[in-house]
Amino acid sequence: MSCRGICRYPIIHSSGASGEGMSDTLRDPQSGDETSIDVVRAAATAAVAVDANALLRAYGQYLRRNIAAPGLGVTDQAALSFLYERRRQGIPATSTDVTNYLGVSSPSGVAIIDRLEARGLVRREPHPDDARKKLIVPNQDDADSPLEHAVANAVSRIPLEHTDAVALFLRALVDELDVMDAERDSSSPIN
Repeated sequence: MSCRGICRYPIIHSSGASGEGMSDTLRDPQSGDETSIDVVRAAATAAVAVDANALLRAYGQYLRRNIAAPGLGVTDQAALSFLYERRRQGIPATSTDVTNYLGVSSPSGVAIIDRLEARGLVRREPHPDDARKKLIVPNQDDADSPLEHAVANAVSRIPLEHTDAVALFLRALVDELDVMDAERDSSSPIN
């Protein structure tokens, strides 16, 4: 994993006399050159943005490759991801849960679950507390989805001292995407 030269600036100090004209700088231990922390921060931010865009492109390619199979669309993939997440949380999911999560009508939700079941991706099981309901369970019992497996592998390679920063970034990215969705939804004529 490269830090694109940004990590080479470990020394932070202030220059200037008694608070006048003080600016934080970083000193390159190899060359001795000083650089403004703002310049280094801008370079680091740009590098992270490039990597985040690469992540989003790779995820888009993953979705296109995996959705290219006949009958499995974006909504079907979203339903399957929801079911994996619920299983990971130990929370059973019913067709109503899937329908509410996707924001679709009951008949549409049932059709999505029917398609997933027909492809062997999920199964219906009796609800332990209500005989009228069925639980919707992903069929991959021994492993998460291939994407979740790839995420777990990538996370396992992150040094422990960086996990908080990575988590903070990912939460911020999710928040930004949620804002974009909310803005799009609020401007939609169907609203």
